[in-house]
Amino acid sequence: MAVLSWLVLFGCGYVTAAVLYLLHMEHSVLIIRPTISTNALFVAAGLTTLFIGLLFPAVDKFFNNKPRPQAWSLVLRSILALIGVAIAAVRFPSQRSHELNISLLIMASSMWWLVDGTAVGLGTAVAVTSFGITASQYLSYLGVLEWAQPDFFYVQATLIPILFLATMSFGLLGRQLARR
Repeated sequence: MAVLSWLVLFGCGYVTAAVLYLLHMEHSVLIIRPTISTNALFVAAGLTTLFIGLLFPAVDKFFNNKPRPQAWSLVLRSILALIGVAIAAVRFPSQRSHELNISLLIMASSMWWLVDGTAVGLGTAVAVTSFGITASQYLSYLGVLEWAQPDFFYVQATLIPILFLATMSFGLLGRQLARR
């Protein structure tokens, strides 16, 4: 049963990365240099999702955290909210980027409160998001990724709520799969 859970986590990360990649390329927000294949990025996203999905139940067990039971529909809603926030991040004009960033951060923290609401989940999501932002900045610094209009140390600030929501969504998926 564990292998099936791992495949579900990897597949969700792979498909979500493909959707987000197409969305960013369609709106010319992200430019990926030909030094890396897009399939390698999707596999990396799938493996990261697998890691996050396994990390949340392990951290819950380590800190003896008892998250409230969730329905599968909430898992699907959180993943759809992630895609909705990503759509909002690329479609709204960048002239009002501060207002957009504040709105997306409020939406992301509201999703944490509705979906998880635990301090352990918040700490894990913030740690993983910080690592993801640092990795994105490093890839941008190396020239592998290039953002059309970077506004936060080589990356767009809208990446922060997107990564936070992705961490929360896939952490919730990992928790649900661990309960089975």
